[in-house]
Amino acid sequence: MLRSEECKKFAELLFGDSANFYETDYAAFMTRVATEEEIQKLERLSLDDVITDIYGAGELGTVKRAILETIEVLRNTMRTETRDNTRKNCNWEFQPESYYLSNLPDAPKDDGNRVIMAYVENDATSYKLWITSRDEADYRIQAVDVYLSSEYSSPYDIETLHMLRRLCGNRRPSDTEVEAAVEKATSIVKAAGFGDWVVVDSRVEVYKYWRNNEKPLYVVNVTAVPCYDGVNLLHLEQLEVIKGSGALSDYYYSELMISLSPSGELVEVSLTSPLDIVSVAEAKVDVIDSQQSMDSLSAYLDKWGAAILQNEGFREEDGYTVHAIIDDVKWGYARVNTKDQSGDFLLVPALQFHGDYAIMRGDKLIYSYRDLFGSDYEFALINLTDGSIINSIL
Repeated sequence: MLRSEECKKFAELLFGDSANFYETDYAAFMTRVATEEEIQKLERLSLDDVITDIYGAGELGTVKRAILETIEVLRNTMRTETRDNTRKNCNWEFQPESYYLSNLPDAPKDDGNRVIMAYVENDATSYKLWITSRDEADYRIQAVDVYLSSEYSSPYDIETLHMLRRLCGNRRPSDTEVEAAVEKATSIVKAAGFGDWVVVDSRVEVYKYWRNNEKPLYVVNVTAVPCYDGVNLLHLEQLEVIKGSGALSDYYYSELMISLSPSGELVEVSLTSPLDIVSVAEAKVDVIDSQQSMDSLSAYLDKWGAAILQNEGFREEDGYTVHAIIDDVKWGYARVNTKDQSGDFLLVPALQFHGDYAIMRGDKLIYSYRDLFGSDYEFALINLTDGSIINSIL
């Protein structure tokens, strides 16, 4: 379980121990001074070149109208606003999620999440922190999410996107900048205070929430996982289905992801499911030999291929086939759910297979996973204690 004091220390690691953190207010109002400052900010953002840089020329008219309408509303509000600033310092205590929404009409009731929501300004840049702790029978998550965000909502989120552009510029980072960003991210990982973690991947990517594909915005993404006695937890694509009859697990996978600008400025941090080792069931376990693991993989792939075709709407009788290409194998710890509703699970040695697959019709390529998604496909994990398949689409 996340503890509030370690979350506070992590936030201070990211922004400095002198940073001021305020509670998030979903019905925040602006004083006359703040309203005037917001109007001036939006007037600068309403310029044609600013809008087209962020959204492209096709959105210019729509976004500009929304900004001008918002400015007019703010001017009318400023004439009548007499209240003082009601910002509250973050007290770093977990609250029901409804606590932060209580001043909104029809606010949802507590659904089991305990959260800390905070806002922090760092020079001319601002961030939101959303810390979640949930330990319910349906699913469990411990997470710290930090991301760029303006304090007040703006039309089409233009304030946040403009902060992104200012931090990241409009160029791809150099090799030297990538190395420096990875070094900075690695230092954050080592000092995070949630146990031993190790960086397993770093790459330059277009930021996922950027809106203008013609003028991409690049970030350096660094991924880390827990490490126990020199053995890494295998990194898996994060779960999406975690509730209901089709749930793959009741607990999210462990990862720490850090996004930095080409100049090394913080863009986003996402810490998910740090683990506590409760006990060691067996210090040493016997593992199956390599032939047994390959036999398990082969038997799995036979069923997997049929499932892929069915999921994609193709039929073998129409001449469609799936070709699996495995060109990378990693080993480390993977988790096995105990299914006892305790929220605990076992870590076991496992093999993880990466590669690509292609949908074919005769000799014609319909598509390959790598070409379509630009990344490796994660095949099943094989439990090295008994040869069983740990995670799969089957």
